[in-house]
Amino acid sequence: MATLLNANPPYHPVKDFTPVAGIALVPNLLVVSPNLPAKTVKELAALLRANPGKYNYASVGVGSLAHIGGEIFNRAAGAKQVHVPFKFLADAFTETMADRVHYFLFTVPSASPIVREGRLRALAVSGSKRSSAWPDLPTVAEAGLPEATADGWFGLVGPAGVPNTIVTQLSGDIAKLLRDVKIREALARGGAEVPNDTSAAVFGKLMQSEYERYVRLVKESGLKAQ
Repeated sequence: MATLLNANPPYHPVKDFTPVAGIALVPNLLVVSPNLPAKTVKELAALLRANPGKYNYASVGVGSLAHIGGEIFNRAAGAKQVHVPFKFLADAFTETMADRVHYFLFTVPSASPIVREGRLRALAVSGSKRSSAWPDLPTVAEAGLPEATADGWFGLVGPAGVPNTIVTQLSGDIAKLLRDVKIREALARGGAEVPNDTSAAVFGKLMQSEYERYVRLVKESGLKAQ
């Protein structure tokens, strides 16, 4: 996604690749600092709207998933807050625990350990459905902000122009692997889930729709590489 912030990107995120297979959906956890007076998504949104520029959200770099996810949440909440990019994830956690950064959206696997330790508080997951790793946490849509939904996802791509026969073979092989119970359980332990349809066609549609969504976000919000 950082490519979309570049005025002269070195490649096109969709046209320069051939979708092969979807592999996993990985939602983010919406996490807040321990002393922030917001116990629900609605309370956080209200707090941020009422105090523009007073609070800030963490990421691991401009254009990162956490940066874009935070911007999606802010826009859905009608809030304008400060983005604080960190070089290392550990620094983002440390500063949030110290209440110098106030909230962030990081993937379930990366954020779960520190939340389970009780050092940070999770309010919701950003995916389109509840996380198997956090079944009691609502989605942002269930919590009243459907426009804040943002699934993280992973898939396999090749360079542009890969022959259909090769794509079909690879896509079928990956689908077979992802039906393995042990593989699915391993992904679930990390907070990831296998898509219902991993085919190249469906994955390609996801890539295109996500690209269009983020292009609109960058244009409307004025996000730029720093």
